[in-house]
Amino acid sequence: MAVTKDKKDEASKGQDEHMLRFKGRQWIVGANVLVMVVLAAALLVFANYLAFTFNSKSDWTSTGINSLGEQSRKLMTSLPENVKLTSLYRTFQDPAFEAEAKKFRNAVQDILNLYQIESPSKVDVAFINPAKDRDKILALVDSLRKKTAYQGEAKKHRSLIETFNDRLSPEILALLEAEGKQLQAFADKERKLLDVRDYGIVMRNCQILAQKVDQAKQGVSAATADELPKYSGAVDEIKNRYEELKRVLTNQGEWLAKVDQWAKQYKIEDTTFFKEAPARYKKLIERIDAELDKAKDLPTLKLEELDRQVRPDTIIVETDEEARVLSFEDVWPAKQRGQFGQAMGNAFKDRRCAAEVEISSAVLQLTQKKRTGVVFARFGGQPLFFGGMMMMMGGGQAPYGGAKDRLEKANFVVKEWDLATKKEPPEFEDADKVDRVVWVLLKPDQVQPPQGMPPQMRRPPRQFGPEEREAVMKALGDEPRALFIAGWVSPPRTPMMMGPPPTYEYNDWLKDQWALEVRYSYPVLEAFSIEPGKMAFRRDPFSITRYRFSDQPIVAPLKGLKGMFPYAAPIKKNDKLPDGVTVTDLVTIPQRDDMWAESDFNGLVQEYQKKHHVTKGKMDQSGPFPIAVAATKVRDDKTVGKIVLVSSLRFAMDAVALSRALMQGAQGFMLVLNNPANMDLLVNAIHWLNDNEGLIGKGTESRDIPRLDELTPGVGLTVARALAVAVWPVMALLAGVAVWFVRRR
Repeated sequence: MAVTKDKKDEASKGQDEHMLRFKGRQWIVGANVLVMVVLAAALLVFANYLAFTFNSKSDWTSTGINSLGEQSRKLMTSLPENVKLTSLYRTFQDPAFEAEAKKFRNAVQDILNLYQIESPSKVDVAFINPAKDRDKILALVDSLRKKTAYQGEAKKHRSLIETFNDRLSPEILALLEAEGKQLQAFADKERKLLDVRDYGIVMRNCQILAQKVDQAKQGVSAATADELPKYSGAVDEIKNRYEELKRVLTNQGEWLAKVDQWAKQYKIEDTTFFKEAPARYKKLIERIDAELDKAKDLPTLKLEELDRQVRPDTIIVETDEEARVLSFEDVWPAKQRGQFGQAMGNAFKDRRCAAEVEISSAVLQLTQKKRTGVVFARFGGQPLFFGGMMMMMGGGQAPYGGAKDRLEKANFVVKEWDLATKKEPPEFEDADKVDRVVWVLLKPDQVQPPQGMPPQMRRPPRQFGPEEREAVMKALGDEPRALFIAGWVSPPRTPMMMGPPPTYEYNDWLKDQWALEVRYSYPVLEAFSIEPGKMAFRRDPFSITRYRFSDQPIVAPLKGLKGMFPYAAPIKKNDKLPDGVTVTDLVTIPQRDDMWAESDFNGLVQEYQKKHHVTKGKMDQSGPFPIAVAATKVRDDKTVGKIVLVSSLRFAMDAVALSRALMQGAQGFMLVLNNPANMDLLVNAIHWLNDNEGLIGKGTESRDIPRLDELTPGVGLTVARALAVAVWPVMALLAGVAVWFVRRR
């Protein structure tokens, strides 16, 4: 019995020790969980505290809607000098106005902070409230006036003003006074002269002109004695007086010289005074002409223009040397405009944010001193950027007006060259400071003969020929930098139609110099399969939306962006390239059953009309093949030429590249770009041709999705902060405690 009892005691003691060890492990595990939960909660609270305190931001969205675009980021990381961005958006005491004003103000503040985040060492940001910070406004204006770019720019203006004040105005007043006295003396001697209407006008002109010149002199003195002298306004006033004096004195001299017509009637025996009037006025008129020649090229002073633009609700972009002011309309263009261009609505929902486009453009223009010219060359057709009969009648828009605007915002100087009217390319002004020209060669229009008369009476219009080609080749020179825009050319509907056969005018040069050829008679088609081997077409089979961008710098940033390439044609690359030439595909049509380049378009049309479907022909070209390429020519380790060839006739036209559509978003309907990749491809190609790859990327207008709104102060923001700082950490702590109790059991 004793032995049995001892064994039971020993067994019971072993079990108790085992349970104690088990419970000890439970306490250790539970304590570990509790400590980890407490540490995690503390870390979460601390992280949220830092986030709310220091307002640090990181954009983790796939679209990048809360960060700067790639081009802006590249610009900020390569800034050659310091930049300051100042917001002058104001507050209002009226709650109704303040509610909308705060939306604009907060959005601008958010964007300016993004610029500073990208380049904290080079970008300084300031926020001045014009309604309260008057001293800061005065200090800002004073600092702008002292910038080096504005010092000495008024030298010619001051010279013109000094000539007027010190030399010409006394001479003018003396002449008018002498003329008036002599005319009055003749009238006193023969009172009937006052009955001559023109005689009285001449006398009054002398008095009135003298008064105007004296008033102008006083006004000019007052304008130039101001704290900020208004030299441009003073010069404008002087020009007006000069032009009036020249006109009046010329007419007056001509009338007085005709004294013989009325001298005998009024018994004027000595007519020398009257006949010598033109000679007396001649010297003064010549001096006035000389001053007008000096004044005609004088622009409005940058400093005065800047001073007028510094107003509430503007953004000031400045470097150490110069500044730009972005108006409210620049930064917040209206989404819709009325018949006469007026903005439809001033509320936040009625405006589109263009702040990044405008700020980056201003920074680029202020920091990049060298500029490049871009010349669009065409043959015939309507003007590319403005004008044209259709536009004057309200029936169309400029084909490349938006492209010009985008390129100018990228700091290019854009011009147009119509080879049908001028064989010499346009010249650039000295003020443009252009050190290189990039050419954009559009496919020349093939002018059709006039209709409505028998074929034998039609005179064929002049087409693009050897003279025009020679002018283009001369402009390109030995080291060309050019973007060629080609594509499919529609053949005549019937063989009997008059007109030139389809062609691509630059093919010979491309084949000879770059081993490239546009297969302009092969349209690239998008179809869909109705059954194996049979294809049908949707509404527009020529607008290509299925393609692949390569890794070449021009298009690599555009992967994932939607684009369209209308009227595309394949590009053929010869197997053997000229010495030093390398060719890289940019845009490739993939190998698909429902995409190909058609060899017999007329036959395809007939087949589709008859069968309502088509089949691929043996001569048709299937993918992959390029419709856009970039080529470089190197000689002795030096780049001596670059071209980009895009075989899509309309890819860069505003109607395609800048077309917009309504899209449903979180904040309602908004207008977004249909084909954001198109305009970026154009701008990136020009940057690459200009050896400026550092600015290549997705354009700021490619991301048309609005940024997330900031939570408005009040209940919503309070709840959000409470959730982030307290509720979520407490919930995590409670969950940890619950786990601890469960594991203890």
